Amino acid sequence: IVTHLDHVGGQEEQLQAIARDKEIVQCDYPMILMGDMNMDAYFVDKVLEGQFEKKATNWVDYIGVGLGNGSFTAKGTRIEPFDGLSDHFAVLTRLTYEK
Repeated sequence: IVTHLDHVGGQEEQLQAIARDKEIVQCDYPMILMGDMNMDAYFVDKVLEGQFEKKATNWVDYIGVGLGNGSFTAKGTRIEPFDGLSDHFAVLTRLTYEK
């Protein structure tokens, strides 16, 4: 799931809508959630508690994994700056999935 939550308010409600979506909640496949959450990762974790686990973050950018079947391991996480293309840096990590 890739998302970009609004920066002018309502981020928590938008994230809760993702967390309550039946296709996401009832999915049997490994889930990865990433994007610009426009809120601190602490609050993202609070909203997604019990559904997703944070694997990498920088400022408001977030990569999390579903807590369903199997588990993910994050390796080689790094932050890559852009030269003026964005006010965000790229958050990169290698995720390994084991069922």
